[in-house]
Amino acid sequence: MCALTPLFYCLIFIDRVKPANEAANRSELNPVHFLARSATVYPSKLAVIHGNRRYTYQELNRRSIAFAYALKEQLKIGRGDRVAIIAPNIPAMLEAHFGIPAANAVICAINTRLAPAEVAYILEHSGAKAVFCDLEYEALVKDSKLPKVIIEDSGLPSDPYEQFLQKGLSKADTLGWSGLDQTDDEEEAVSLCYTRYLQAFFADKDEEARGVPRRNADADDNVFVLDTQNCPPVERQESPRECFTHTEECTYPHWVTSLRRN
Repeated sequence: MCALTPLFYCLIFIDRVKPANEAANRSELNPVHFLARSATVYPSKLAVIHGNRRYTYQELNRRSIAFAYALKEQLKIGRGDRVAIIAPNIPAMLEAHFGIPAANAVICAINTRLAPAEVAYILEHSGAKAVFCDLEYEALVKDSKLPKVIIEDSGLPSDPYEQFLQKGLSKADTLGWSGLDQTDDEEEAVSLCYTRYLQAFFADKDEEARGVPRRNADADDNVFVLDTQNCPPVERQESPRECFTHTEECTYPHWVTSLRRN
């Protein structure tokens, strides 16, 4: 908990994030607040450029909230449940970084460069309740018995991922953030990260790879560290579908959403 609460936490959001508690002297740190704030202050600003698709912060906010409601209603994801995702740098990955925590669940983003056996190990070890997978990497989860949502990354109504989001749009439009209970403990895990180097696990069964949980407070604080260092956002990537570099460790999706815009 920061001694000085950032100014924007004091803003009254139009689509207000439901407070975890009513204490006047404490506001639980939570990275999803960055999106709620940006959607309120910059609703018409461009948030996502992906091929021919463009989403404003208001639209990104709506889709992320729909993600959370669909998780809870369709996949029965509850507080503390792990949700895995295997995808490159696409809108669904960004939306997952807000939608999964918004449902009080824990995101487990899996490196797309891992082998099927390594992915299978992570899915089992993490206790994931469901997995989202980009169509390009479907072979990595073909043997998994977990509920799957395939992401065709088309943005079309026929895309299974878009159909999944549709299940939550009604509540996203009527209830918004106010219908989602946010964490009442910033010490709770928000993500579960695994190293890409799992060879030790396969070479020596006594050295099993382990996931590293990160707290809501960690994700929130890391954003401010990056912001105060004035780190420039990535303007262009060699491949538009490259993975977020060390997505979880660098808190990149949360950071770029929190940037001040003139």
